[in-house]
Parts: sequence; structure tokens; C-alpha cells
Amino acid sequence: MSVAAQNLVAMVTPVPEHGARIQELLSNYRSEAKDGALVVTLGDVYENEDKLLAFEVAMHARRPQRRPAAVHYRLCLRSGG
Repeated sequence: MSVAAQNLVAMVTPVPEHGARIQELLSNYRSEAKDGALVVTLGDVYENEDKLLAFEVAMHARRPQRRPAAVHYRLCLRSGG
């Protein structure tokens, strides 16, 4: 199996105006809090590999939201060869 992308990092940012906050990372990846976001290092991605990211979000029960958090990612794509 070859590497398709390197250094995958996900940034999970709760939407505070919705009363949301990240409670806990449930996946087994290294993480740190930075500028109000949870930054998760998922590492290299191999061809046909799934990277599962799970986290617990707390929010107001009386005001549930469809999108309590935004998820952005960055990575370095590998060219074939």
C-alpha cells in the first residue's frame, strides 16, 4: 500500500453562538487545544484507508443545532510514481 497523503491534520471548531463545545476526542489520535479549536493529528493516509475521527460535542438540549461544529483539514498530497 502506498501513501496517498501525508500529515493529515483536522481542526474541529465548535460554534459558540450555538452553545456548543468539544467535550472529548473519542478517536485514538494526538490532539491539542489551540485558539478555541481541537487540533487532531491523524498522520499519513494510505490508498483506500479510512481515517475515522470521533468526538463528543456538548450543546444545549433546548437549542439543538444541526451543525454544532466546523471541521477543516490540511494535508500534503502525494503525486503518483
